[in-house]
Amino acid sequence: MDAGRYRSTYGDYSGGLSVTPFIGTTTLATGKVNHAIYVQRVSIHVAGGLAGVTWSIEDSSGRPLSGAVSVATGPSHVDYDFGPAGVPLKTGADLSFVPSATGVQGTVTWDAYRRQVGTLAL
Repeated sequence: MDAGRYRSTYGDYSGGLSVTPFIGTTTLATGKVNHAIYVQRVSIHVAGGLAGVTWSIEDSSGRPLSGAVSVATGPSHVDYDFGPAGVPLKTGADLSFVPSATGVQGTVTWDAYRRQVGTLAL
């Protein structure tokens, strides 16, 4: 199945964040009990740099997807491709943008979907 088919079947949780110099940690996609967000792709575009600052994409439990991306020099661009099925976050976890400090501009875009992975008790 291709990446677009997963998103159309399970629900598209893709989006973009315009990072201004004042943006701190931000939830990109909200998790749900008994569901997991599957991240297929993340693109980080840095417009201008600031020494010592890093950006990372993580789940809300602190598990990194991208690792710490240095945004010390700009402009720069980094892509992470996790394949059509994507990589799942922990069940119920949010997808988050986590800068080590504010002061840098750029954009973060992602392709993702959310699907049920647990069972619901009635």
